[in-house]
Amino acid sequence: MFLPQKWLHDSLRIRTMLCWGYWSLGQPGIGTNLQGIVAEPQVCGFISDRSVKEVACGGNHSVFLLEDGEVYTCGLNTKGQLGHEREGNKPEQIGALADQHIIHVACGESHNLALSDRGQLFSWGAGSDGQLGLMTTEDSVAVPRLIQKLNQQTILQVSCGNWHCLALAADGQFFTWGKNSHGQLGLGKEFPSQASPQRVRSLEGIPLAQVVAGGAHSFALSLSGAVFGWGMNNAGQLGLSDEKDRESPCHVKLLRTQKVVYISCGEEHTAVLTKSGGVFTFGAGSCGQLGHDSMNDEVNPRRVLELMGSEVTQIACGRQHTLAFVPSSGLIYAFGCGARGQLGTGHTCNVKCPSPVKGYWAAHSGQLSARADRFKYHIVKQIFSGGDQTFVLCSKYENSSPAVDFRTMNQAHYTSLINDETIAVWRQKLSEHSNANTIKEFRDKLTRYLGCLNFLFFSVIQILNSFESCLIPQLSSSPPDVEAMRIYLILPEFPLLQDSKYYITLTIPLAMAILRLDTNPSKVLDNWWSQVCPKYFMKLINLYKGAVLYLLRGRKTFLIPVLFNNYITAALKLLEKLYKVNLKVKHVEYDAFYIPEISSLVDIQEDYLMWFLHQAGMKARSSIIQDAVTLCSYPFIFDAQAKTKMLQTDAELQMQVAVNGANLQNVFMLLTLEPLLARSPFLVLHVRRNNLVGDALRELSIHSDIDLKKPLKVIFDGEEAVDAGGVTKEFFLLLLKELLNPIYGMFTYYQDSHLLWFSDTCFVEHNWFHLIGITCGLAIYNSTVVDLHFPLALYKKLLNVKPGLEDLKELSPTEGRSLQELLDYPGEDVEETFCLNFTICRESYGVIEQKKLIPGGDKVTVCKDNRHFFESTVELTQQLEHKLYVSVYEIRKQRELLCPACTSLKFLIKFGLNLIASLLQLFERQDAAFHRIRQALNKVIFRLWSILCGGLGLLSHLSSRAVTVASGAVRISTLRTAFRHYLLSCLGCRRCRRCCRSCRLTGLRRSLVLRVGHDTGVAAETVLHVLTNPNSSVVCLLTLPTLQMRKLRQRKNKQLTQESQLQEFVDAYVNYVFHISVHEWYTAFSSGFLKVCGGKVLELFQPSELRAMMVGNSNYNWEELEETAIYKGDYSATHPTVKLFWETFHEFPLEKKKKFLLFLTGSDRIPIYGMASLQIVIQSTASGEEYLPVAHTCYNLLDLPKYSSKEILSARLTQALDNYEGFSLA
Repeated sequence: MFLPQKWLHDSLRIRTMLCWGYWSLGQPGIGTNLQGIVAEPQVCGFISDRSVKEVACGGNHSVFLLEDGEVYTCGLNTKGQLGHEREGNKPEQIGALADQHIIHVACGESHNLALSDRGQLFSWGAGSDGQLGLMTTEDSVAVPRLIQKLNQQTILQVSCGNWHCLALAADGQFFTWGKNSHGQLGLGKEFPSQASPQRVRSLEGIPLAQVVAGGAHSFALSLSGAVFGWGMNNAGQLGLSDEKDRESPCHVKLLRTQKVVYISCGEEHTAVLTKSGGVFTFGAGSCGQLGHDSMNDEVNPRRVLELMGSEVTQIACGRQHTLAFVPSSGLIYAFGCGARGQLGTGHTCNVKCPSPVKGYWAAHSGQLSARADRFKYHIVKQIFSGGDQTFVLCSKYENSSPAVDFRTMNQAHYTSLINDETIAVWRQKLSEHSNANTIKEFRDKLTRYLGCLNFLFFSVIQILNSFESCLIPQLSSSPPDVEAMRIYLILPEFPLLQDSKYYITLTIPLAMAILRLDTNPSKVLDNWWSQVCPKYFMKLINLYKGAVLYLLRGRKTFLIPVLFNNYITAALKLLEKLYKVNLKVKHVEYDAFYIPEISSLVDIQEDYLMWFLHQAGMKARSSIIQDAVTLCSYPFIFDAQAKTKMLQTDAELQMQVAVNGANLQNVFMLLTLEPLLARSPFLVLHVRRNNLVGDALRELSIHSDIDLKKPLKVIFDGEEAVDAGGVTKEFFLLLLKELLNPIYGMFTYYQDSHLLWFSDTCFVEHNWFHLIGITCGLAIYNSTVVDLHFPLALYKKLLNVKPGLEDLKELSPTEGRSLQELLDYPGEDVEETFCLNFTICRESYGVIEQKKLIPGGDKVTVCKDNRHFFESTVELTQQLEHKLYVSVYEIRKQRELLCPACTSLKFLIKFGLNLIASLLQLFERQDAAFHRIRQALNKVIFRLWSILCGGLGLLSHLSSRAVTVASGAVRISTLRTAFRHYLLSCLGCRRCRRCCRSCRLTGLRRSLVLRVGHDTGVAAETVLHVLTNPNSSVVCLLTLPTLQMRKLRQRKNKQLTQESQLQEFVDAYVNYVFHISVHEWYTAFSSGFLKVCGGKVLELFQPSELRAMMVGNSNYNWEELEETAIYKGDYSATHPTVKLFWETFHEFPLEKKKKFLLFLTGSDRIPIYGMASLQIVIQSTASGEEYLPVAHTCYNLLDLPKYSSKEILSARLTQALDNYEGFSLA
């Protein structure tokens, strides 16, 4: 019999447990053995003086765990599942567990698990499928036994399916055992049922928060909310969009963004609880256990709409029913199979939507403080469900603690974390017991902690072997989830990886593991790298740069060349991966990847030749080419000097090919007795000083493109000098000085920057610019430094890099600063303050002309209004979203009054679809500024569509029909049909089957009409007119979103669609200066330049490096020039004349020193290799003091007579510098 009412108040003040459902031997605590159905909550009498902590239910038995650790059972005992011999409805203690303090229990169909406070696991009951984990398949075990195989583990969580079990250990290891007919153990296809716990290795590396078993399916939840399911999937209970069984854990991707915190499983259905208090269900729905107001199965997770707006904190699943607790209202909702009273509604019928459990419920005493009947209420502590039973633990009224919140993390139930405390304990134990067994124990433990490494590593040399032999080799190429990939961010922080002694055993293997990752995990890691701080990113770069240097320096020590190739390839490919990430996010400058030491460790010429042969696909010596690693395949590690060496090697190679071709042709001509047709192996230019430009243009025009690849020789008419390099230097110097002279009008000289740029208007022929391009290309091709006063923008354009505002600041500082001030202007009165439109004024031969920056630019004013347009657009979408949500909510509240034919449904369909359609129109825009809010609008559309469709269920259904909302490729007819079908099924009238005017007027006048009328600003009468007259011509309400959008767009039609026209104006201004105005002249210049030295090698350079290689630099180091000088003849560094020379030279002003460089080397610029690369030579001569010093620019050689005094030396040297132009044999 049940407890008398007068006992109820006393029990509530202590601790009560209520239950309902079906028990084959009667309700627990009732002194009868008759079968019983309890259709509404009743108090369990057996615990009137006991405190129950936990309840677990099997097929026909129940297990009760008390706060003091004792375990009681009742029910059928056909398989020994009670753990004692007293079958019946009265719970009896299991004596075999009396010495253990049990903290958790779990039930299967006919077996049980009990977890002690020491982490030991006991099992008993049916064992024919190995579900007891005792390494036997006994039909029944009546006394709890310790699972020996897990005795060395500290178990934290256990869960039982019908015939299988799951267990999670403190170190992150996950074990399963029992029946595996549907893959519910997660071990793979090849594993049959297991009689002992087996480790699930596919989830290693993922810190798990929960493991839970259903009838024949299983789930695991990670700490970050990733859900993995496997096993039987006949009704879609895995949520994987199909009904195929899974033998291994599979990620439920549809739940990835929902932040799942708790999972509960029924026999063939699953419910999950999110951090925000939402409930999603999926799987079998034949009894309504999914709560979607239908009896259909769901293969995708679908939110329970009836619980939307309520914050659920507890969920529990029985065999075919589900419960949810909402603390804000204190209500327990139940839905699903109720044939055996398991819903507690007082009825024995199935329920498709969440319905309140009968009784008086509260979440805490605060909800009852003002109520006189407060003692009638049960203050819910926790709900439990299983089989066809449900239990609710209730706390006492006075000082009751809040109900358990399943969304709150309980660290005691989760895998251990490596933190400061853990590290301190390990260090202490290692220092106290540094024997071999202890080291092995910690090595194994560290390996098992792969899934919970979330803090700093510690430099304890004893555990090094665990990294080398266990941890890194075990890294999977296809991690089960992103959480398992955190190890790739943590491992580089391990101090020993930075030590060169462990490059081969730790650093390189880690790189190999990263490179083995499949495509998707690799992209995830790239994304993480793009978000790390620059300091961490730089550490990664330096780590593998160091590894490359270590390998190159120790190359000869590798007995097996293949190992060297594998190691250095891994390090270089990882650097390449980092370099590609850096191209997108700009963590560091490009030169952070440079390895300057490579030039001294590797023969760049040989490496380039091997790379060239490989690129050319040559088969000669293929084995050597394939086995060798060519560093030129990774050009990002080369600095400017190394790249210059590569370019010079490429030029020499092309020169040799051209020379060999000419020689071969000459041999053929001699054999055919036509020697007059013989061709020179050099590109010889005959020019006159007084007509240098005309002669050069004539000479270059008569030579073919192949001739331009030959070594250059220049002959000045009337001069006897032989060109060994010096004449060529002067030729380039004089020719470019003449061509770039502003008097020709080809280039504009900017006074502020002393730089040149192509003129807007020019009257010379294109071939002049073509000639300048060829000349610049020949200079690089022939390794000659030339003096070009062009901005960095020219070199950017040659390398297909778009110039920006910073380049304009370099060319014209005044214009650049003005544009920057315009961008920084904080006021809103841009139009009134600056009075700008999209034009620019340029002077051409004394005439001021207005140039349009864009078509019709003279009619487009520069202002900030467009920013307000987009702010209004986003604000409007948010308002419309809220309006639609409220409308749906109000209609759902009145669904008893609605019927399928109601005009209100038609309105809602049209309203929602027009709203989405109007938003999708924005996706047709292609301008740059719109992309900034595209993602935000995309999310808005998804939220709207979710509201319309009622959750993920219909959305997923539509996605399978190739309806893509995100891309804008939506067929409105498809949306309308699907949405209408959904509304008719969910919101249809339950009271009548035909359109009823009273339904429309009564149900909508107060809710929908007034609400929508208020939100839209449309009069309520107009709204009502539209709703009650389907054929009404009043369509303003139905098309409101589209009309407002169009109105905004039309109002701004004459202005550009950018977030800020200021940036648009600046971009157009810069584009005009560097592109539009000079396109014709630059095209001719670049075609000539690229004709000579274009190619793959040139693309390796950065713009600043290309400029440094072409024009040199001005980083003068005169002391280095003296230190690297070479002396010949009678001279040495200590010779009196040499000392006088350097004393005199260092006293010269800067301009005179630069003039000396021009006199001696043919250029006053420093080559890209630096001052030391000049290596000037000073030799003595027999000439007397009356002779001047003589320079041989071909060899950087200075003939210096032996002057007796400093004054004479200074006078003679100055005279020579003032008359340096021209060549002779003097």
